[in-house]
Amino acid sequence: MTCTTKKNVAEKVAIPSVDNRRTRFFTQEEVGRILAALQKRSQQTHDIALFAMYTGCRPIEVFSLEWEDVNFATKIMTVRKTKNGKTKHVPMTKPTEQLMLRLSQSDNTGLVFKSRKGTKIKAVSKVFFDVLKKLGINDNVTDEHEQGVFYTLRHSYASWLMMKGADLYDVKELMGHSTTAMTERYSHLSPEHLKKTASLLDECQIGDF
Repeated sequence: MTCTTKKNVAEKVAIPSVDNRRTRFFTQEEVGRILAALQKRSQQTHDIALFAMYTGCRPIEVFSLEWEDVNFATKIMTVRKTKNGKTKHVPMTKPTEQLMLRLSQSDNTGLVFKSRKGTKIKAVSKVFFDVLKKLGINDNVTDEHEQGVFYTLRHSYASWLMMKGADLYDVKELMGHSTTAMTERYSHLSPEHLKKTASLLDECQIGDF
């Protein structure tokens, strides 16, 4: 008697892909509350959060930035330690320029943000997460991908730019995305995007109005 192994019919069923990309972004009111609370707890954590919010930099980019790459004349900061390994150039906004000027008065050599021992910071301070909890930023948010975290500052940077009508390609460059597909998650926030979508009906007029 020959034994045969039955095929598992479930193997042919395609497993639906799960979109685990975060889409949550902070409102201006939330960022104001977060920064104010952080300033009372830790000036450095406040400064790091403010920098991330107004540059869209990832934590590794924030903690790797060195003073030699901060150019006050051109108001451009060169970020060399990026996720995709490519150098990117980050323009200073007014908040970041004021922050950099203040920080440079006390120390303008080596790492911009460093530990108490003068070494590279390895992780976001627990103070940041304590503040989010105290402020109730994630109260009643059950989906973990919608919960506010430090990375949400980066998403807020891109989201605010798109809501102000920024060009998708420009936001891609500022974010350091390797493809525009990664930036397109923010496109629905753009007023221009909405106008272009609505204008598709311009040629579908029925009669005169």
